[in-house]
Amino acid sequence: MAKIFRKFRLKHIKTGKLKQYTLYAIGEILLVVIGILIALGINSRVEQNKQKELEQTYLKALLNDFEINQRKLNNLIAANQNNYDNSLKLIGLIGKEQVEENEFAKLMVTTFSYDIHYNPNNAVLDELLNTGNLKSISSTYLRQRLTVWIATLDDVKSQEEELAKQREKAMEILLSDKYNMRSLLDETGISIDELKLAPTAKESAFEDLLNNNSFESRMLLFALTSRGTQLEHYLPLKEEIDNILKTLAEELND
Repeated sequence: MAKIFRKFRLKHIKTGKLKQYTLYAIGEILLVVIGILIALGINSRVEQNKQKELEQTYLKALLNDFEINQRKLNNLIAANQNNYDNSLKLIGLIGKEQVEENEFAKLMVTTFSYDIHYNPNNAVLDELLNTGNLKSISSTYLRQRLTVWIATLDDVKSQEEELAKQREKAMEILLSDKYNMRSLLDETGISIDELKLAPTAKESAFEDLLNNNSFESRMLLFALTSRGTQLEHYLPLKEEIDNILKTLAEELND
Protein backbone atom coordinates (compact mmCIF):
# COMPACT_ATOMS: atom_id res chain seq x y z
CA MET A 1 0.00 0.00 0.00
CA ALA A 2 2.82 2.42 0.85
CA LYS A 3 4.49 1.65 -2.50
CA ILE A 4 1.31 2.64 -4.35
CA PHE A 5 1.21 5.98 -2.50
CA ARG A 6 4.84 6.65 -3.45
CA LYS A 7 4.08 6.05 -7.15
CA PHE A 8 1.10 8.39 -6.98
CA ARG A 9 3.23 11.00 -5.23
CA LEU A 10 5.99 10.98 -7.87
CA LYS A 11 3.45 10.98 -10.71
CA HIS A 12 1.49 13.96 -9.44
CA ILE A 13 4.58 15.96 -8.55
CA LYS A 14 5.77 15.60 -12.18
CA THR A 15 2.35 16.54 -13.63
CA GLY A 16 1.88 19.43 -11.23
CA LYS A 17 -1.30 18.08 -9.72
CA LEU A 18 -0.43 19.32 -6.24
CA LYS A 19 -3.97 19.12 -4.84
CA GLN A 20 -4.35 15.48 -5.71
CA TYR A 21 -0.86 14.76 -4.38
CA THR A 22 -1.75 16.44 -1.09
CA LEU A 23 -4.80 14.21 -0.70
CA TYR A 24 -2.73 11.13 -1.36
CA ALA A 25 -0.09 12.36 1.11
CA ILE A 26 -2.75 12.77 3.78
CA GLY A 27 -4.01 9.29 2.99
CA GLU A 28 -0.50 7.91 3.39
CA ILE A 29 -0.14 9.62 6.78
CA LEU A 30 -3.51 8.27 7.90
CA LEU A 31 -2.46 4.79 6.83
CA VAL A 32 0.69 5.04 8.95
CA VAL A 33 -1.26 6.37 11.94
CA ILE A 34 -3.84 3.59 11.63
CA GLY A 35 -1.03 1.03 11.46
CA ILE A 36 0.53 2.44 14.63
CA LEU A 37 -2.82 2.42 16.43
CA ILE A 38 -3.46 -1.17 15.41
CA ALA A 39 0.01 -2.19 16.64
CA LEU A 40 -0.55 -0.37 19.95
CA GLY A 41 -3.93 -2.04 20.31
CA ILE A 42 -2.42 -5.48 19.74
CA ASN A 43 0.37 -4.79 22.24
CA SER A 44 -2.17 -3.52 24.75
CA ARG A 45 -4.27 -6.68 24.44
CA VAL A 46 -1.17 -8.86 24.77
CA GLU A 47 -0.16 -6.97 27.93
CA GLN A 48 -3.69 -7.21 29.33
CA ASN A 49 -3.70 -10.96 28.72
CA LYS A 50 -0.35 -11.29 30.51
CA GLN A 51 -1.66 -9.32 33.49
CA LYS A 52 -4.81 -11.43 33.57
CA GLU A 53 -2.79 -14.64 33.52
CA LEU A 54 -0.56 -13.32 36.33
CA GLU A 55 -3.61 -12.34 38.37
CA GLN A 56 -5.20 -15.75 37.88
CA THR A 57 -1.97 -17.44 39.01
CA TYR A 58 -1.91 -15.36 42.19
CA LEU A 59 -5.62 -15.90 42.84
CA LYS A 60 -5.26 -19.69 42.59
CA ALA A 61 -2.23 -19.66 44.91
CA LEU A 62 -4.06 -17.44 47.41
CA LEU A 63 -7.10 -19.71 47.29
CA ASN A 64 -4.93 -22.72 48.13
CA ASP A 65 -3.23 -20.88 51.01
CA PHE A 66 -6.48 -19.66 52.53
CA GLU A 67 -8.11 -23.07 52.28
CA ILE A 68 -5.18 -24.37 54.35
CA ASN A 69 -5.53 -21.39 56.70
CA GLN A 70 -9.20 -22.22 57.15
CA ARG A 71 -8.45 -25.84 58.12
CA LYS A 72 -5.70 -24.75 60.51
CA LEU A 73 -7.98 -22.24 62.20
CA ASN A 74 -10.86 -24.71 62.50
CA ASN A 75 -8.52 -27.16 64.24
CA LEU A 76 -7.23 -24.42 66.53
CA ILE A 77 -10.76 -23.28 67.40
CA ALA A 78 -11.61 -26.86 68.37
CA ALA A 79 -8.46 -27.17 70.51
CA ASN A 80 -9.06 -23.85 72.24
CA GLN A 81 -12.69 -24.79 72.90
CA ASN A 82 -11.50 -28.07 74.39
CA ASN A 83 -9.10 -26.21 76.70
CA TYR A 84 -11.85 -23.83 77.76
CA ASP A 85 -14.37 -26.60 78.44
CA ASN A 86 -11.88 -28.62 80.49
CA SER A 87 -10.77 -25.56 82.44
CA LEU A 88 -14.39 -25.03 83.50
CA LYS A 89 -14.58 -28.67 84.58
CA LEU A 90 -11.44 -28.20 86.66
CA ILE A 91 -12.86 -25.09 88.27
CA GLY A 92 -15.99 -27.09 89.02
CA LEU A 93 -13.89 -29.60 91.00
CA ILE A 94 -12.38 -26.93 93.23
CA GLY A 95 -13.78 -27.09 96.75
CA LYS A 96 -15.38 -30.50 96.34
CA GLU A 97 -14.80 -32.96 99.17
CA GLN A 98 -14.38 -36.06 97.04
CA VAL A 99 -12.57 -35.94 93.71
CA GLU A 100 -11.00 -38.86 91.89
CA GLU A 101 -7.31 -38.20 91.30
CA ASN A 102 -7.50 -39.88 87.89
CA GLU A 103 -10.29 -37.52 86.82
CA PHE A 104 -8.35 -34.51 88.05
CA ALA A 105 -5.14 -35.67 86.34
CA LYS A 106 -6.82 -36.20 82.98
CA LEU A 107 -8.42 -32.76 83.09
CA MET A 108 -5.12 -31.11 83.95
CA VAL A 109 -3.33 -32.84 81.07
CA THR A 110 -6.06 -32.20 78.49
CA THR A 111 -6.40 -28.56 79.55
CA PHE A 112 -2.73 -27.61 79.40
CA SER A 113 -1.19 -30.03 76.87
CA TYR A 114 -1.81 -27.86 73.80
CA ASP A 115 -0.27 -24.49 73.24
CA ILE A 116 -2.69 -22.31 71.29
CA HIS A 117 -0.94 -20.56 68.41
CA TYR A 118 -2.18 -19.77 64.90
CA ASN A 119 0.40 -20.14 62.14
CA PRO A 120 -1.24 -19.33 58.77
CA ASN A 121 0.27 -19.84 55.30
CA ASN A 122 1.12 -16.34 54.07
CA ALA A 123 3.93 -17.04 51.60
CA VAL A 124 1.99 -15.89 48.51
CA LEU A 125 0.51 -12.85 50.24
CA ASP A 126 3.92 -11.85 51.62
CA GLU A 127 5.33 -12.05 48.09
CA LEU A 128 2.54 -9.83 46.76
CA LEU A 129 3.18 -7.25 49.48
CA ASN A 130 6.98 -7.34 49.33
CA THR A 131 7.18 -7.07 45.53
CA GLY A 132 4.40 -4.53 45.17
CA ASN A 133 2.42 -6.99 43.04
CA LEU A 134 -0.69 -6.65 45.18
CA LYS A 135 -1.81 -4.13 42.55
CA SER A 136 -2.04 -7.03 40.09
CA ILE A 137 -5.21 -8.05 41.97
CA SER A 138 -7.92 -6.12 40.13
CA SER A 139 -10.58 -6.38 42.87
CA THR A 140 -10.29 -3.40 45.20
CA TYR A 141 -12.39 -5.21 47.81
CA LEU A 142 -10.08 -8.25 47.76
CA ARG A 143 -6.98 -6.06 48.09
CA GLN A 144 -8.55 -4.38 51.12
CA ARG A 145 -9.45 -7.71 52.72
CA LEU A 146 -5.93 -9.05 52.23
CA THR A 147 -4.45 -5.93 53.81
CA VAL A 148 -6.87 -6.16 56.75
CA TRP A 149 -5.94 -9.85 57.14
CA ILE A 150 -2.32 -8.97 57.98
CA ALA A 151 -3.36 -6.35 60.53
CA THR A 152 -5.87 -8.76 62.10
CA LEU A 153 -3.17 -11.40 62.56
CA ASP A 154 -1.15 -8.93 64.65
CA ASP A 155 -4.10 -8.53 67.02
CA VAL A 156 -4.57 -12.30 67.22
CA LYS A 157 -0.88 -12.78 68.03
CA SER A 158 -1.09 -10.30 70.92
CA GLN A 159 -4.12 -12.13 72.31
CA GLU A 160 -2.37 -15.49 72.00
CA GLU A 161 0.59 -14.12 73.93
CA GLU A 162 -1.77 -13.11 76.74
CA LEU A 163 -3.40 -16.55 76.67
CA ALA A 164 0.02 -18.23 76.87
CA LYS A 165 0.89 -16.03 79.84
CA GLN A 166 -2.26 -17.06 81.72
CA ARG A 167 -1.60 -20.70 80.86
CA GLU A 168 1.91 -20.48 82.28
CA LYS A 169 0.68 -18.79 85.46
CA ALA A 170 -1.89 -21.54 86.04
CA MET A 171 0.78 -24.20 85.56
CA GLU A 172 3.34 -22.47 87.79
CA ILE A 173 1.63 -23.82 90.89
CA LEU A 174 2.17 -27.38 89.70
CA LEU A 175 5.89 -26.69 89.41
CA SER A 176 6.23 -25.75 93.07
CA ASP A 177 7.74 -28.16 95.59
CA LYS A 178 4.38 -28.69 97.25
CA TYR A 179 2.77 -30.42 94.28
CA ASN A 180 3.99 -33.32 92.18
CA MET A 181 3.31 -33.11 88.46
CA ARG A 182 4.91 -36.53 87.93
CA SER A 183 2.06 -38.23 89.80
CA LEU A 184 -0.45 -36.59 87.45
CA LEU A 185 1.39 -38.04 84.47
CA ASP A 186 1.38 -41.41 86.20
CA GLU A 187 -2.39 -41.24 86.61
CA THR A 188 -2.93 -40.57 82.91
CA GLY A 189 -0.40 -43.18 81.79
CA ILE A 190 1.82 -40.64 80.03
CA SER A 191 4.90 -41.19 82.19
CA ILE A 192 4.65 -44.97 81.79
CA ASP A 193 3.38 -45.42 78.21
CA GLU A 194 5.05 -42.49 76.46
CA LEU A 195 8.02 -41.49 78.63
CA LYS A 196 8.75 -45.08 79.75
CA LEU A 197 9.20 -44.00 83.37
CA ALA A 198 8.35 -46.02 86.46
CA PRO A 199 5.55 -44.66 88.67
CA THR A 200 6.64 -42.33 91.44
CA ALA A 201 6.01 -43.07 95.11
CA LYS A 202 5.44 -39.41 95.94
CA GLU A 203 2.02 -38.03 96.80
CA SER A 204 0.49 -35.57 94.35
CA ALA A 205 -1.22 -33.46 97.00
CA PHE A 206 -3.91 -32.66 94.44
CA GLU A 207 -6.50 -32.31 97.22
CA ASP A 208 -4.58 -29.29 98.52
CA LEU A 209 -4.42 -27.89 95.01
CA LEU A 210 -8.21 -28.03 94.74
CA ASN A 211 -8.42 -25.88 97.85
CA ASN A 212 -5.82 -23.40 96.69
CA ASN A 213 -7.40 -19.97 96.11
CA SER A 214 -4.52 -18.85 93.92
CA PHE A 215 -4.97 -21.86 91.65
CA GLU A 216 -8.68 -21.14 91.34
CA SER A 217 -8.03 -17.50 90.46
CA ARG A 218 -5.48 -18.42 87.83
CA MET A 219 -7.77 -21.02 86.33
CA LEU A 220 -10.56 -18.45 86.12
CA LEU A 221 -8.26 -16.00 84.33
CA PHE A 222 -7.13 -18.73 81.95
CA ALA A 223 -10.75 -19.69 81.19
CA LEU A 224 -11.77 -16.07 80.61
CA THR A 225 -8.79 -15.45 78.32
CA SER A 226 -9.54 -18.63 76.35
CA ARG A 227 -13.14 -17.49 75.93
CA GLY A 228 -12.06 -14.01 74.83
CA THR A 229 -9.60 -15.49 72.33
CA GLN A 230 -12.36 -17.61 70.85
CA LEU A 231 -15.17 -15.08 70.66
CA GLU A 232 -13.28 -11.86 69.96
CA HIS A 233 -10.45 -13.12 67.78
CA TYR A 234 -10.73 -16.64 66.34
CA LEU A 235 -14.38 -16.55 65.30
CA PRO A 236 -14.08 -13.10 63.62
CA LEU A 237 -10.90 -14.37 61.94
CA LYS A 238 -12.82 -17.39 60.67
CA GLU A 239 -15.44 -15.07 59.20
CA GLU A 240 -12.68 -13.03 57.54
CA ILE A 241 -11.25 -16.18 55.94
CA ASP A 242 -14.71 -17.17 54.69
CA ASN A 243 -15.13 -13.74 53.06
CA ILE A 244 -11.70 -13.91 51.42
CA LEU A 245 -12.33 -17.43 50.10
CA LYS A 246 -15.70 -16.39 48.71
CA THR A 247 -14.20 -13.37 46.96
CA LEU A 248 -11.30 -15.42 45.55
CA ALA A 249 -13.74 -17.98 44.14
CA GLU A 250 -15.82 -15.21 42.54
CA GLU A 251 -12.76 -13.59 40.98
CA LEU A 252 -11.54 -16.91 39.57
CA ASN A 253 -14.95 -17.65 38.05
CA ASP A 254 -15.32 -14.14 36.61
